[in-house]
Amino acid sequence: MKTTIKRMLAVLLAALLLVTAFSVTGFAEDGTEAPAEPVYVARMYICARVVFFGHVWIYIENLTDHDLRVGVYTLPQGEGVSVGTMSTSRVDGKGIYYNVEAYMIHKMGGSGTVGRNMLLTQEQLDTVNGQILARNSWSMSKNCCDFATRVWNSVSDSRVSYHMLPIVVKGRIGSGGAPHMMKPAKSNVFKQHGNGEGATLSRVSSASLVMFVG
Repeated sequence: MKTTIKRMLAVLLAALLLVTAFSVTGFAEDGTEAPAEPVYVARMYICARVVFFGHVWIYIENLTDHDLRVGVYTLPQGEGVSVGTMSTSRVDGKGIYYNVEAYMIHKMGGSGTVGRNMLLTQEQLDTVNGQILARNSWSMSKNCCDFATRVWNSVSDSRVSYHMLPIVVKGRIGSGGAPHMMKPAKSNVFKQHGNGEGATLSRVSSASLVMFVG
């Protein structure tokens, strides 16, 4: 009888050790490999502010210890970059600009800016980059609102439905949640030229940094 009890205890102990081993090595109780925790490399915001006609844009923060690529822009560790499309309000031409919004917020003040944010894996950031590289244009129907909502909705489950008026998109984003955008130097504000992997950057002229509107 004692021998039987000892054998039963030994079997139970072995089973317990086996379950513990699977748990420690990342396996589920059924023996299948447990899903890995996602690794986030960036935080992305969709932002809106209504000054004159208003503007909607994307802001991305680097959460890693190395540089990240955002569109055509190299984003250093611990820094952020604003990305948005601009119209003929910029003398450097219509299309995608990097850091105009961040620069103008520090010049004019950010009162009334709202935002919504999400964490990005590298795969999601790659999707965002594909959207940025493909949308270097501006028109009344494909304006800053169209650009920002399409980039955001390409990876987010918390979708922001499109409307061509920034004041409406601002209401759909909600209140609060705006990022604290770092102030870039004038030499770090750029215009994108072209689309796709061959796109390039050029520094903007001072005349493109006089108004906040898109």
